[in-house]
Amino acid sequence: MTKKNILFLMILSALVLSSCKKEKESRTIITTIEEPQISKTPKTIGDTVINNSMQWGDVVYSYRIERQSIKDVTVKDEDGQKYYDNTVSLRVDGPNGEIFNKTFKKDSFSSYINSDYIKPNRSVLIGIAFNRVEKGGNAIFVATVGSPDSQSDEFMSIKINIDKSGAMTMSKLQDMQDEEMMTE
Repeated sequence: MTKKNILFLMILSALVLSSCKKEKESRTIITTIEEPQISKTPKTIGDTVINNSMQWGDVVYSYRIERQSIKDVTVKDEDGQKYYDNTVSLRVDGPNGEIFNKTFKKDSFSSYINSDYIKPNRSVLIGIAFNRVEKGGNAIFVATVGSPDSQSDEFMSIKINIDKSGAMTMSKLQDMQDEEMMTE
């Protein structure tokens, strides 16, 4: 073999060996964090009206739940976004007319919620929902006070019991999975 061939084979071997070398893998992931878009005007959870009926014993009763924003009361979520607080009106009608009618504010539940949590700028009255009618007993509704951010899971629930005479009692709801709160 000539010197040129030997030199060529040596260069070719060096290239082949260096191209087979395994490159070091990087486990670093580079990403960007999106800053939340904070509106300068306060947001609302949304004004809603629910009209529905329930079988209470042998009689059909109707109820109306109406949520409205309070334009002069604002709170901030953890990102600094402002939201309006709400009032929620609950009306229950029986065969002889109205048996219950009350408008709730967040402060209506102050005895059932931690005082740090119900402070201004921390939470809003999110809403009230019908849960069920107890056999032979009360109509059960659930009120929710919590963070106005729809992505948040921070809230507290209060059980509202209404009897057929229109008397109301409330209690703190520990866990929505409580057997007593399961829909029958």
